[in-house]
Amino acid sequence: MSYWAQAEIDRDQIVLIQTTLSDRIPEDHAVRLFWELLGTYDWRSWEAQYCGCLGQPAIHPRIMAGALLYGLTQGIRSSRKLEWACTHAVDFLWLAGGRSIDHSTLCEFRTRFRRERKDLFRHLGRLAQAMGVVRLNCVALDGSRAQACSSRYATRTAEAVEAELARLDQRLEAMLAEAEAVDRQETQSLFGEDPAPLTRLSKELASTQARQRRLQQALAQLQQRQAAGSQQTKVAVSDPEAPILPNKTGGFAPNYTPVIAADAPSRYLVAETVPGDTAEAAALLPLLEPTQATFGALPAQVLADSGFSTPENLAALEQQPTDAYLAPSGERVEGEMPTPTVRTSAAQREDVRQPVAAAQWPALPRTPSGRLAKAAFIYEVETDTYWCPVGRALPFHHAQTEPRRRRKVVRRFYRCVSCAGCPLRAECAGGMGTRTLRSLGRDPRRERMAAKVHSPAGRAIYRRRKATAEPPFAVIKGLWNVRQFLLRGLEKVRTEWSWISTAYNLRILMQWVRRQRQRITLALA
Repeated sequence: MSYWAQAEIDRDQIVLIQTTLSDRIPEDHAVRLFWELLGTYDWRSWEAQYCGCLGQPAIHPRIMAGALLYGLTQGIRSSRKLEWACTHAVDFLWLAGGRSIDHSTLCEFRTRFRRERKDLFRHLGRLAQAMGVVRLNCVALDGSRAQACSSRYATRTAEAVEAELARLDQRLEAMLAEAEAVDRQETQSLFGEDPAPLTRLSKELASTQARQRRLQQALAQLQQRQAAGSQQTKVAVSDPEAPILPNKTGGFAPNYTPVIAADAPSRYLVAETVPGDTAEAAALLPLLEPTQATFGALPAQVLADSGFSTPENLAALEQQPTDAYLAPSGERVEGEMPTPTVRTSAAQREDVRQPVAAAQWPALPRTPSGRLAKAAFIYEVETDTYWCPVGRALPFHHAQTEPRRRRKVVRRFYRCVSCAGCPLRAECAGGMGTRTLRSLGRDPRRERMAAKVHSPAGRAIYRRRKATAEPPFAVIKGLWNVRQFLLRGLEKVRTEWSWISTAYNLRILMQWVRRQRQRITLALA
């Protein structure tokens, strides 16, 4: 007897197998529930985009969208892998009805139907609201970096692009002159004089001209970005619209920053966008508008990290009915509430208008050079004034706009008006004569938000942000391996992210429906 296991069925033996695709898919399979959810949508607006009178009959958009979305939930993004799955994987065969979908058809379908795709996203949101998955009691915002479809080593400065364009111009002139001479010689020897001899371009010449156009677009994008106040000095040639941003692993590369708004506790995405050149903070208000259009109301609470805590957002949120909790810029709020500590700084006192005792002056916070540090001055929110250790005021003097982290910020300057005769003048103002403090975002709105978030109730509410907004990125980037976009250009990247967000929401709905059916089954058992 042979040691190796024997085959249960010989390859040439006649066997009885399932006669239909449905026989091969279990009743509780995810693809069946996926197809049911897509069936709740009216696809007539998609159908209207087809001619219906030319060429071969088209595959229904429900099947095409289903293949793309279901493939994303299974971690399949490549159109060629989807083409293979539609002819080899049983669940994809069932979804496509046994049709073989070409990868080029999938690629073309992916970038079409911009308005209809948004309508599908809104329909699923209303369906989730009707099911009770979306409640809008609390919505958390977050953004995450994703690589653009461009190499980090294929970035150029403006000087490098201009130098390469100059070389290409010289090369193109030589190639055009050579092609024209060859073409003229051929036409004279065969057909006589031709008034327009250059009738076709070689592949090398066409490739060089295409390279020239890409470089010109990249240079124009970089110049436009710098004219708007950006500090970027390089641009990605393959995808000029991708901002050059720092990587978490170090260095800089062309990256996009998708931003989502997730509903708690279901983590359903009620809104999504890709800001492009602007920072992720600029996406906060645009993300709130679609929620009102889709669900008929704004979220009761909005949670976001310190990246969204800009003066513009703070001012706008005060005019909104939404209760916002934004971590102060540069601070982390997640974690346990710190235990109260005794004020140990010599600058702290009950009445800031009263001077610090002279015996405590040596203990005041100081810089390494021995000068009084900024921590020795106490800020008073009500009057927008700093108070020095001897009880003298440093009121607001002027504001100045400065670039910081790809955006412009307003620094506020506070200057003492009565340094004359101060016993600490030499240690405070030094040779400047008058002490001036520079503060970033030190305004009443920021102080009110900081006090609100750092309160015990605020910390308990804000703690939900991490558990709501970060898991969707964990699924999309970790489970589905969506760490780099496949398409180039901001609009196409937004299209790709919209498909990804819709697939994620379908996954949430599938899980919810499956749990409800299991509960009903157990209740009836």
